[in-house]
Amino acid sequence: MVDHLFQVMSPQCSRQRLANGVFPGRCTSWPALLASTLFVASLCTMIAELFADSPIRQLPVSQAVMHRLPRPIRLSHGRSPSSLRPLSVLSLSQSDDRDWLFFARESLEAPVPLGWHVREAAFGRDVRMVLTPVKVIGSRLPKNVIWVSCSVDPRLRKLQLSELLKNRIDAHLASARVNPPKTTTLNGKPAVSSTFFEERSDGAVEGGHLLVATDWAIYEIHWAHPIKLAKSQRQLVQDWLGEIEFRRPREQKQQLAPAILAAADVVGSWKAYHSRIRFFPDGRVVIIRDPIRMIRVDVATPERMEKLVGSFRGHEDLLHVVWDDGSKLNFRWRVDGDRLLLTDHEGRVSQLRQLLE
Repeated sequence: MVDHLFQVMSPQCSRQRLANGVFPGRCTSWPALLASTLFVASLCTMIAELFADSPIRQLPVSQAVMHRLPRPIRLSHGRSPSSLRPLSVLSLSQSDDRDWLFFARESLEAPVPLGWHVREAAFGRDVRMVLTPVKVIGSRLPKNVIWVSCSVDPRLRKLQLSELLKNRIDAHLASARVNPPKTTTLNGKPAVSSTFFEERSDGAVEGGHLLVATDWAIYEIHWAHPIKLAKSQRQLVQDWLGEIEFRRPREQKQQLAPAILAAADVVGSWKAYHSRIRFFPDGRVVIIRDPIRMIRVDVATPERMEKLVGSFRGHEDLLHVVWDDGSKLNFRWRVDGDRLLLTDHEGRVSQLRQLLE
């Protein structure tokens, strides 16, 4: 078995390797050793989430940028490489009062219904663009919702859309009464859709699920609303779908740092089950943990590391990462379709899904 290297270095003992949980050398400062131990525990917990042994249930979605016309302005997530960009691009329409959403590296353009809210929601290895008439906090979606996802997996594009739709409906609507799929088009792109009815504890809902195929990706669109709002919401969704436009993703011209040329294929954004990792063309890397979905009020919530920032370089199939605090991490990598496979020293493989941005 290949001996995969997975090192964690403490800031105070940066030249001493942590093996089997014991420092082979001696760190003279007990407060420093305690601080190092707490840091390493937090770091290991965060890295372990990349290697969570969880099934892949969702299609990946992409990121983009927020701006308002006529001048682009990036919102709130900062400009440094240590920040991940927000999901969507919003522009203020010149002809009406609606905002317009540019999604998946500006490959999908859609209006935001008047008064509706747009947010990003992470679901496992899937990150969705979610539109709701009310502001949502947390991961629980309201009954009245539209969400969009995007997959760049080339293997999915080889499947029949009707077969793929059945798989997606089984994953999302196991308890619903689903009507037979219908083949259609959306803005000239081949598509297949099904409508559904579902009885829930808080009331009945109806909606639909739609897959759209393009040369570069498959878009997944889901909508649902309470039965009592059926008449108005059916028209809203119909009008909204009719205004969606698709175009090839915006090309990104990237100048790669010499130290990462051997790992050029990892440059970009990738989604793990509990976090996402971004490799920048200048050799910087950041891991950001997903927000906590549910918090127990009767149990104290431990502090947790929300973001790791550092630099990386590549050598053949080995990535060398040095975090800004001085700790180090090495792992093997391989790209397979839209998946980045990272292997730790114990042979555990993490599967991350590619995100357009």
